[in-house]
Amino acid sequence: MLGLASFALYLLTLEPDLVGGDPGEAQFAPYVLGLMHAPGYPLYTLMGWVWGHAIPLGNVAWRMNLFSAVWAALTVAFAYLLARRLGSGKAGAAVATQAIALSPLFWDWATMAGIRSLTAFSFAVVFYLALKCREAFEKDDDPIKPFLALCLAYGLGLAHHRTIVLLAPALAFFLWDIVWERLRRPRILLLAIMLLAAPSLLYLYLPIRSFMHPPFDRDHPTTLARFLEVVIFWGAATSAASITWPLLLRRVGVFAGHITSQFHWYGIALGLLGLASLAKEKSRQASLLLISYVALVGFTLFYAPMWGERINVVFLLPAHLVFALWMGLGADVLIKRASGVKANVNFQRALMGGVLAVCAAVPLATGLGSHRAMMASREAPLDTYRQRLVGRNARRFAEATLGLVAPRSLIIADWEQATPLWYLQLIEGKRPDVRIISLDDEWKFDMVVEEARREGRPVYAARAFPALCGRTHLNCVGPVVHLREEPNTVIPAEATPLEVNFEGKLALKGYRLWQDSFERGGVFPITLYWQALAKPERDYSFSLRLVSPEGREVFRSDKPAAVLGCYPTHLWSPGEVVGDYHELPLKRNWPPGRYRLEVIVYYPLGANMWYNLKVNGGERATVAVFDVK
Repeated sequence: MLGLASFALYLLTLEPDLVGGDPGEAQFAPYVLGLMHAPGYPLYTLMGWVWGHAIPLGNVAWRMNLFSAVWAALTVAFAYLLARRLGSGKAGAAVATQAIALSPLFWDWATMAGIRSLTAFSFAVVFYLALKCREAFEKDDDPIKPFLALCLAYGLGLAHHRTIVLLAPALAFFLWDIVWERLRRPRILLLAIMLLAAPSLLYLYLPIRSFMHPPFDRDHPTTLARFLEVVIFWGAATSAASITWPLLLRRVGVFAGHITSQFHWYGIALGLLGLASLAKEKSRQASLLLISYVALVGFTLFYAPMWGERINVVFLLPAHLVFALWMGLGADVLIKRASGVKANVNFQRALMGGVLAVCAAVPLATGLGSHRAMMASREAPLDTYRQRLVGRNARRFAEATLGLVAPRSLIIADWEQATPLWYLQLIEGKRPDVRIISLDDEWKFDMVVEEARREGRPVYAARAFPALCGRTHLNCVGPVVHLREEPNTVIPAEATPLEVNFEGKLALKGYRLWQDSFERGGVFPITLYWQALAKPERDYSFSLRLVSPEGREVFRSDKPAAVLGCYPTHLWSPGEVVGDYHELPLKRNWPPGRYRLEVIVYYPLGANMWYNLKVNGGERATVAVFDVK
């Protein structure tokens, strides 16, 4: 019931369509039997291929989002079983499931495609089978079947994500006496090794499929050295040795902030109480979870020191499962204490209910707050760097981009923007003539541009790369930047012409709306077309103001430069027309009616002082008037 309830929750909050980054790759790579980024995820790819072709619901992107929701719900169900096997009562086990199901990071990954939910599920199954093996041993039952099932589950986990290897020390400590006393037989050990190793043969999918030239192959593991680098990822593993103590301490602070955001300080106290109780009553079980938790947290803190203070919190999802179990055990302790209070039955029940309500309130409040933030991010406009492509903005960005770029174009993107563009190409067959590059090293930007120009390809940038700054002849074509070789001098035929003069310095020549209708909860995308009437002697800033039907300014956006902030006016040529793309929010709590967009051009005079260029006897120019439903 808890698993089904969580599945219903994830289904209601499921990402509706395309997403960017790793989830975007997981939406299309399995469907075309491609090769995902290191370590390749062969088990997920093959399972995703079956799922994507067997489930006739929605589009492929939505199906893969649903795939994550299924594994997340199963993980929640196993969390309840784990809590019960650790000795928790039903109420405490329910608190554990609620804590993991509603934790912001877990909930987020439960609603979009990716390997994270299946990873958490594989950890949960391994924990469950390890506990079952120990229980059989302590009851003097035969532990062979759960032990062999554990070996197979662990092997499948290795075929999915290599971080499950971090459980090896905890499992060795937890099970060594069982193996030594009951399972030290050649036949059993040989079968266990085979079950452990056999799933890893799935990694052979990577070179075999790469030799077949699949539609998507990120790493090309066709040599032994390349195959080992992809599967083992030595570069990231060995880089941990270069971390410094000051950086490690700062990362510990980041981790503390993250764990508090997931469970609140009250939940942390509850989890520590549960760990202490488990250590007192079942020391071996406590050691299994604690050693696993420390290994996962340690790996996260030491991983990729070149990222600075930032830690890859997705590695902590299995650790959050462990902490949720401790929270459930802590709640169970408090509930049992309440049941032991000497009082009449009604008061005792009320006290137990109150304790349970308090224990459940914090995960619920944290989860609901996370839900509101999640839904708000899906309605947010594109940011300058396009680093949060979720909700409807991923498809809006990808379709507008591929619909507007010139034939045989090259689009330079990073991972976040590249994956929804690849999805439209590989799944929906759009614009196969366009080449999309995910630029991992930004220092290669200029080299890639020059190579494309030698090939006669028009070049576009999908976000505000630092390498754009200082270049001339930049122009927004919808949400992407066109790196022109000559200045643009005309506005598109689809644009609505204007003639707004700002003191003879700049002119607003027109605008283009990218939608026919607008609704609250969406965005207002618009491209403004500016012209330099003379060579600008300074850098002008642009302020967009959205005014409600009542005449109240409900939103403002200030940018020091046009073209995603990359093209200051002092670089403009006389007569050059510069397209500048913007997205403004239309919030749900705003009133419906007729809105207007106003623009101000200004430059700073000093601290908290600026000068607004005059236009039509004032300082603001009305650009567009539009209706919002």
